[in-house]
Amino acid sequence: MRKLAILGTLGILLFLSGCWDRWEIEERGFVLGLAIDRPPTVEHKEVFQVTMQRAITEAMAGGGGEGGTKPSPGLNISGTGQSLQQVFSLLVDTSNRPPSLEHLKVIIFGEKVARSGVGPLLDFFARNPEVRLGTDMLIAKGDARKVLEIRMETRQPAALAIAESLDNRRYTLTMAPRQNVGQVLHALLEKQGVVVPRVIATGKQFSLRGAALLKEGKLVDWLNGQEVAGYAWLMGRVEGGTVTINEPGHPEHQVSFRITDATVFRRVGLTETGPEVEFRIRTEGDLAEITHVRKHGEDVQVLRRIEEVLAEDIRQTCLATAKKMQRHETDALKLCNEVYRRWPQYWQARQKEWPRLFAEMPITVRVEAHIRRSGVRE
Repeated sequence: MRKLAILGTLGILLFLSGCWDRWEIEERGFVLGLAIDRPPTVEHKEVFQVTMQRAITEAMAGGGGEGGTKPSPGLNISGTGQSLQQVFSLLVDTSNRPPSLEHLKVIIFGEKVARSGVGPLLDFFARNPEVRLGTDMLIAKGDARKVLEIRMETRQPAALAIAESLDNRRYTLTMAPRQNVGQVLHALLEKQGVVVPRVIATGKQFSLRGAALLKEGKLVDWLNGQEVAGYAWLMGRVEGGTVTINEPGHPEHQVSFRITDATVFRRVGLTETGPEVEFRIRTEGDLAEITHVRKHGEDVQVLRRIEEVLAEDIRQTCLATAKKMQRHETDALKLCNEVYRRWPQYWQARQKEWPRLFAEMPITVRVEAHIRRSGVRE
């Protein structure tokens, strides 16, 4: 029995060959960000320039270079080709470490690429097993590569800093909600509009104010900071931020309203002339700042008037955003989903006409604003 046990153990060991496919971490070229542009010297629309920002793990770990200098935490490598797969195959020849996309943080499309359409390029990311569909996607104003070329004062790779900055939406309304590769792909398959955060390279910094409005995967217009705020209100994706208005009766002074809660209810109706929608928005918050000293005894009346002006300001912001989307016949508000769920037969019959129906749809916005904390009073 003892001999049989020994032989059995030896037989098992024959199949334990160890980690034959192990890939040491120091041998990996972790890619943090990708920028996809049209080459400035090539007019052919099927040629792309890809800038890959690879992490220098030694620098990010705090290692020093010769003479006490610290190496850059990111290395940018660029290549051109007629497809993304071709470019990645070429980039392997220019790097001492094969690129790994498992830790990819952001994918940034340049403005020219976005205007011609990002749909065909997203096919590469959807098929690549290393790329997470949850990877953040952005559209750059101008060339995307310039964003990755920014040398951050914090010595972070630009791609990593942008990914972290997308979490700051709870402090501002002018930054668009995050959109990842999977969400944009879903919108393309459903032939829906989508709003993607915009990034702008400004010298040694970047700005995430504003967004890109995509229709069928193509950039049709930009949304400014106020229009992004309107989109967030209408979609119920307000996480925080501040609304600043002129104080009623004293337009030379400002009042800042810090949002603590926001909800939206939308009701889509169907009439003889077509669909219509009503948004009901309710928000609560605190007075963060008043630059005008109020007289004692006027507080209640002044607060009620401020609430009215706040509600009207939010309403106008929402309407401005909705009208821009209607001008481009781009339903980034996903109202088509409501119509499909409630009237599937109507949707099947009028689905191809939806862009026109959305553009002609009456949109009503009603807003309630409530101040819960007014702060120090005289």
